[in-house]
Amino acid sequence: MTTPATPRTQTIIRILYALLGISVPLFVISMLFLGVVSLWISPVTTVLTAIYSITVLVLHYKRRKHASAFPTVGRTPTIFFAFLFALAYLAAMGVVLFVVVQVAAQLEDTATSLGVSLPNSADDILRGLGIAEIVLIATQVGLLTSVGVLGLKERKAARGLGAIKA
Repeated sequence: MTTPATPRTQTIIRILYALLGISVPLFVISMLFLGVVSLWISPVTTVLTAIYSITVLVLHYKRRKHASAFPTVGRTPTIFFAFLFALAYLAAMGVVLFVVVQVAAQLEDTATSLGVSLPNSADDILRGLGIAEIVLIATQVGLLTSVGVLGLKERKAARGLGAIKA
């Protein structure tokens, strides 16, 4: 007998799929500069987030067959790691923002002091990829925070219904 998923659980599952979808382009963009722009925080967190999403999805689909099972999305590790990865992504976003601003300024200063004009493409590529990475990281932060908050609400609702303790 399968237990029907609540609308909140279904939303969390959709968000986990979105996290997986965004992880691929974020990893690719981050690795274009071999992860150096974010000091390897972004690519490592992206891989860990993909593993996290896959694990929660697999556990969800395995446990939904048990009527008395506490929902996977409401368990403490699911909630804890969602917030932990959101914090790691915030750190990555800060580093990327700092590096993009610093490197762009240094490229401009170095070129000016040497009397050389840099092609706009070098600076534009770094800024463009940095901004794209920041946007994708911000999206991941929002999605992971949503998973954490909705997971807390689902946990509270499941406990209120007298479900098995996690």
